[in-house]
Amino acid sequence: MIQLLRFTYFTAAALSLSAACMVTVSMLMPERAPHFAPFWVITIGLALFLAMLGILLLGIAHHLPAIGGLARSRAGDAVATEIAIHWRRLAVHMLVAGLLLVPVLLLIAWAVLARMDEGFALFG
Repeated sequence: MIQLLRFTYFTAAALSLSAACMVTVSMLMPERAPHFAPFWVITIGLALFLAMLGILLLGIAHHLPAIGGLARSRAGDAVATEIAIHWRRLAVHMLVAGLLLVPVLLLIAWAVLARMDEGFALFG
């Protein structure tokens, strides 16, 4: 389960970071992107949001399995057993959330690519 959790969150992070890059690049398309301040603010805000989400997902992918490893390494202790039970439940919830998040981020990345394929910036 740890490997699936890690893979899910690395995939979600990659999709989020790539969508952030594509949103930024869409504003740099010559003669297609509007040069009005509101479009720049919206685009940069969305790119920053997607980048922060990607960094958060990378942190989850790295630290949640590490916490599970610590809980398993101290399996003889009664407190560690209780922690391991709660960690498993948390890992299942986080896995379900990640599996729901991946298609949403895939749709966002696809929508940005489709808009850029039309030859236009994402906004404008």
